[in-house]
Amino acid sequence: MTHEQLIKLTHDVIGAAFEIKRILGSHLYERTYEEAMKIELKDLGYICESQVQLPVLYKGHEIQNAYRIDLLVEGILPLELKALPYMGANEVSQILSYLTFGNFLLGYLINFHASDMKPRVLPKDDSLLYSGIYRVISPRSFITLPLA
Repeated sequence: MTHEQLIKLTHDVIGAAFEIKRILGSHLYERTYEEAMKIELKDLGYICESQVQLPVLYKGHEIQNAYRIDLLVEGILPLELKALPYMGANEVSQILSYLTFGNFLLGYLINFHASDMKPRVLPKDDSLLYSGIYRVISPRSFITLPLA
């Protein structure tokens, strides 16, 4: 995927999240938002898999079902979707684990319960996250993308 295609993909993911939030609102179950995001992204022509198993390697052994990525777009962009009043260290560590064990460079943590859906870069401290969309970049990545 080219840099321009990746920028378009990230814009489309953010746009899909806005559309879903506009239509469905804030107080549904996470699974509902997952299915809606899958519909939006497939309608835009993207390959989108849900509940993708991500194994962890330990001393040459593969630990199955270690993680499940909510949505994996085009095989390169993991999305972790939430419907919580706020997100904290557990939710952040989940998406960071996807990036690490899945060898992904970029992912999104999206909370549909948040009132503010402005895209943000994940803060470096352990503060609680009240906004809806966070771009998470792998520490080993050199990707530079516009936020919105």
